[in-house]
Amino acid sequence: MSQLRWVLEVLLGASLAWIVSSADDHKDLLVSYLFNGYNQYVSPFVQRQNSQNNMDIAIRLSSVTVSSVNEQDFTVKVLVTVNYRWFDPHFRWEPSEYGNISRIAYSSQICILVTEVTVLTPDSMSALIRHDGLIIQDTNLVIIYNCPMNFDAFPFDRQSCQICFALDGFSGSNINLIDTPPDDRQLSSNSEWDFVSNLTIDECKTALDGLTTDTESLLFVQLSIVRYHFILARRSFFWVFLIVVPSCLICIVAQFGIFFSYAEIIVENAVSIGLNTMTSLMLAVTVLADFLAKTNNLPGLGWFVLMDIVIVCASVISILIIDHLRSFTI
Repeated sequence: MSQLRWVLEVLLGASLAWIVSSADDHKDLLVSYLFNGYNQYVSPFVQRQNSQNNMDIAIRLSSVTVSSVNEQDFTVKVLVTVNYRWFDPHFRWEPSEYGNISRIAYSSQICILVTEVTVLTPDSMSALIRHDGLIIQDTNLVIIYNCPMNFDAFPFDRQSCQICFALDGFSGSNINLIDTPPDDRQLSSNSEWDFVSNLTIDECKTALDGLTTDTESLLFVQLSIVRYHFILARRSFFWVFLIVVPSCLICIVAQFGIFFSYAEIIVENAVSIGLNTMTSLMLAVTVLADFLAKTNNLPGLGWFVLMDIVIVCASVISILIIDHLRSFTI
């Protein structure tokens, strides 16, 4: 009985080993068949004569995280997760010929057709390939975009920015980049900025500058673009309690010190308190000058600090004038 059990175990182990080995052989044959002679720099789209067929690439922006906002350079750094889906006729096979393998996962630079603007970390990508030619690719990118900013309402300002994806060059002539919104897009803020609302999407095609459209030969050279617009609101708590409240309290204390001194030393106190107060407020001006870009308009917080300085200066001048009139009268 024990010998029979030993024989069965040997036969079962051999069968399992043969199945695993056979599956590996089928997978190796499939990978060799798919990537033999594959050129990742050539678009899967082919324009045949008198053919109007277009190719669609679905793009999905699954998550966006604001990493940093550079007010000096007018740039926004974001971390995004992007999913691409498209069909490539080159990656089609019959599952029955390869051990009923219907899909494989592959980590490589498979042709994406999408150019990320100022991508910092595009090193490795992974793709899921289905037997009917469907390719699903997920990428995690760190991207820096230009964002026109307005600081008139600082620190209660809101900045309208966008994330742009495009199909560039001649490969985009008859290829459409189409947004497919996810069920739940994750928008993550940082310590200073909040997302005001969800993303709004704008899809368009723009003719490339300097290139003409030849209708007879069907050379429609266009740029397919998907823009994701979003609004960031600054968290004002930090600036309110670091600049606004201290500046207001300094101004109030200075007013009490200027106008509630003894008549004999009121001039000396007014000048001393006024100079010390304006020096303290100039520190806030220095902070704003180093933090914000140099624009034609003064930010709201800058106007507030400037008015504090003007009030203190006017109070000191008023005391000097009053004391001079009192002396003149006596």
